[in-house]
Amino acid sequence: MIFHTTKIKKVFLTIFFLILGYFILFNIFTFLSILPIKYMDFNKNGFVSINEAFRAIDARKRILIVDGKECVEYFDLKDGLPIVLECDIELIDK
Repeated sequence: MIFHTTKIKKVFLTIFFLILGYFILFNIFTFLSILPIKYMDFNKNGFVSINEAFRAIDARKRILIVDGKECVEYFDLKDGLPIVLECDIELIDK
């Protein structure tokens, strides 16, 4: 009977530490990324996985002028393709 409860405790502790490790890694990856978390959902399923958070570490940003607006483009370092383009500020009145 003692062996049975010890085995159950080990299983629960293992599960607990795996879940804790997942959340710690997820937070580290999102902290290291310059990409805002709202843009990390690359496959648009409504959930940011640890793989997407890890991929977002390789994102960078550059400032562009598009139609007279200052825009921030987040792009992937791997291939240089844009992830998202944010335009906020009017620079030239039309």
